[in-house]
Amino acid sequence: MKDYLKKLKFNLNEQTMSMVLGGVVVLLVGGLLFNYLKTAKNPSVNEQANVSSSATEAANLTGETKEIAVGTEYVVKAGDSLWKIAAEQTGSGYNWVKIYQLNKSLVGNNPNLIYPGQKLVLK
Repeated sequence: MKDYLKKLKFNLNEQTMSMVLGGVVVLLVGGLLFNYLKTAKNPSVNEQANVSSSATEAANLTGETKEIAVGTEYVVKAGDSLWKIAAEQTGSGYNWVKIYQLNKSLVGNNPNLIYPGQKLVLK
């Protein structure tokens, strides 16, 4: 075994090392290229989720949203917006307009100004 290692050590000159390192680089580039082409054919989970969310938004735009429960109320928390409330309570942020119209007397002329503790009607 020692003789084999000594023989191998003597054969590892500059030219041989350059060839070995060049081969490693070629293998790495080939592996990266293969991985890139494989993921280009099969979209990742995040890309599929984006497509699903786009389809959901399109469905929401066509009026296929959840109905708002009759007589329900929502107490505004810090960090809430009408869009966020509509998305959580109805399944579509686009329903913020309905919530605003129902609560215009409480909210006022600016739908962006809602305050924690306000009770919004969601019917």
